[in-house]
Amino acid sequence: MAAYYHILTPFEISIQDHPDLENQFISTFGDDFILKSTNWIERFSPLLPNGQRLDWSYHEKTFALPDKVVQKEFSNFAYVFFEEWRNLYEAKFKGKFYATQMTAEDLKLQVSKTNSLLSQYPLASDQLEKKLKDLEDNYFFAIEGIYPQVVYHGYPLKTEKHTSLLALNFLHSYEKMGVYPDEYAAMFLLVDLIKEKYSKQFVLAKHLFIAGY
Repeated sequence: MAAYYHILTPFEISIQDHPDLENQFISTFGDDFILKSTNWIERFSPLLPNGQRLDWSYHEKTFALPDKVVQKEFSNFAYVFFEEWRNLYEAKFKGKFYATQMTAEDLKLQVSKTNSLLSQYPLASDQLEKKLKDLEDNYFFAIEGIYPQVVYHGYPLKTEKHTSLLALNFLHSYEKMGVYPDEYAAMFLLVDLIKEKYSKQFVLAKHLFIAGY
């Protein structure tokens, strides 16, 4: 299975305009996300023998976490996140992992560079995604666009309706899914710990989740 586990916080979520899905979205993400846009999405089948097409078009709502929330919280949260990860992984698990090889200066430099980019570009932008990919020695921070169809495990909304999200990636597993189960166990414990300890302090912690894709 050529997929990895990722720990992410969503900052933009698009859902099909349907009462059940919207209620689930509100229950999961509450008032932290605001309505950003509504769109009509056209989806048609190829031309059928009878000359007609099946119509799967739908209305879509896109909700977003305000950029200023991420810009305000990122640095402090990133330090907390990696300190908790280092303490957990080094104390309870064995194995090679990029995050346990970072010095305090390495982390400080990466957080500073990433934070600078977050302040320059909108979260939902191709520029930010590319700039993060181009950062030297950046093994962690990235913008991920994912759909439930490509996620093996952990997509935060359970539905057959149309949905997708953009998320800020904080950490991905060193090994592929299924190769080293201890990595998943450690990452699962980390998400649980972060949400329990820091959800009241950071919106980024409140909506943290782990997904395999």
